[in-house]
Amino acid sequence: MGQYKGLGQRRASGAWQWLVIGFFPGLLCGGLVIFLLLFSGVLGSFGSQPEPIEITSAPIRIVVTATTDPLATQVVQVVTATLEPTLEAEEGAVIAPTLEPIATQVEVNTEDATETPETEEVAVLSAPTTEGDTSAEQPSSQAQAQTVDSSIPAELAPLVNNLVRVEGGVFQYGTDALEVTTAAGLCQSRDGGECLPDYGLDSTPRVAVELDTFWIEQNEVTFAQFEAFLNYQNSIGLSNRTGCQGFICIQTQNERPAAAVIAFDGANYRIPANYETLRNHPAYGVTWYGAQTYCQTIGRRLPTEAEWEYAARAGGQDIIYPWGNDWSPLNANVRQPLVEGDAVDATVPISDFVGGINGLGLTHMAGNVAEWVQDYYGEFYYRDVLAPQQQSSGQPVQNPTGPAGGTTRVVRGGSFNAYPFFARTVHRQTAFPAPETEDATYPLWVGFRCASDTGADTTIPATTGNTNSDASAIPTIPSTGGDASNNAQPTAEVPADAESESTSGDASRG
Repeated sequence: MGQYKGLGQRRASGAWQWLVIGFFPGLLCGGLVIFLLLFSGVLGSFGSQPEPIEITSAPIRIVVTATTDPLATQVVQVVTATLEPTLEAEEGAVIAPTLEPIATQVEVNTEDATETPETEEVAVLSAPTTEGDTSAEQPSSQAQAQTVDSSIPAELAPLVNNLVRVEGGVFQYGTDALEVTTAAGLCQSRDGGECLPDYGLDSTPRVAVELDTFWIEQNEVTFAQFEAFLNYQNSIGLSNRTGCQGFICIQTQNERPAAAVIAFDGANYRIPANYETLRNHPAYGVTWYGAQTYCQTIGRRLPTEAEWEYAARAGGQDIIYPWGNDWSPLNANVRQPLVEGDAVDATVPISDFVGGINGLGLTHMAGNVAEWVQDYYGEFYYRDVLAPQQQSSGQPVQNPTGPAGGTTRVVRGGSFNAYPFFARTVHRQTAFPAPETEDATYPLWVGFRCASDTGADTTIPATTGNTNSDASAIPTIPSTGGDASNNAQPTAEVPADAESESTSGDASRG
């Protein structure tokens, strides 16, 4: 028993010894493991919040290709996403449709979304074309935009007259003594006038002239148009009394209460109610400066005297009246007492006397109101300047513009208060460009129409130029060379009652 007791005590002591001996190596190994775990960062994540994983989405590009010939080179249409609403694009354009936002609120990089890769071919606002067809290179929207004439103020653009293209060419400018003598005789025998041949010698001799193509207004400028012009001038600080190159534009009721049509109330120019029927009548009492300034304001000018005659003669035809060589009282508003009874002594709307429209579609180139042209008046200009110039060069005179200076300007076409003699396409008259004083007596029978060196959106096609009667040539004979010092180019005097009746309620009176 003692033997076994000693053995048991010895084994118990040995176990303790083994435990002590194993503890230190185990502690060393555990520390080593912990150190390695700390070094690798595994234990560092315990107790901390996990970082979110950022997920980005790239914009989606959809390439839509045409379903036509797969062998042909395709022009692709790129559709990109954007949240901005856009208008429907034209065919072939880069479009950005409106998208509804989705519930997940995906963030869209709109800067990237609107970019087109440089390697992609994109059609930009061009209509489809066929091979060899160049007419479709520009979209219709651009063609429509070109119809806006930027030279015309917006306030006046809806009112301006149509322009008619007059193809340039050579014609025999003026007339000869035989035609003048014949016309003067008809004035006396048929019309009861006192026309003398001397009144028409300033239109002789005939001279070959060549003109460039130009445009001229179809109708005479009306009171409604001139009223709008005066109000436009007023809106930019220019008054009627000094706003036309420093001169009066037109005599209003402020200057001539008993004769003028347009009134000024201190703020606006207007046509009073009792003159409303004159809105579509040609404006009269207009100064040369008023006519020229009106034309320049809408990007045009007054026609030269040669241009006016060439247009009145339907492209330079040898005709005495705009419609031909035969006079008809139904074609022009002139004074012709023995044919129509009492003199009219008044203008008519520009739409009246359609029988007098010439081959180019121009109205009232004879009668209604006489018309200002650009040129200074020179009584012997044809004889002393144009004819020698043609003879020395042997060529037609190119685009004559009249004398370099003078005191009066040329008016053409005759008026409601003139006999047919003065309404001939070749006849010349003269008037001072403005009254000596603002309220001085001034012709109430002079108006105007504009011309242009270029066409515009208001251009209408020119017609063939055919006339209503035989356009036989005017016989050419040598000029008489007589004394033309009495050539005052008179018209019938405006009757005194015609001026007073203009404010009596009869708005058709001149």
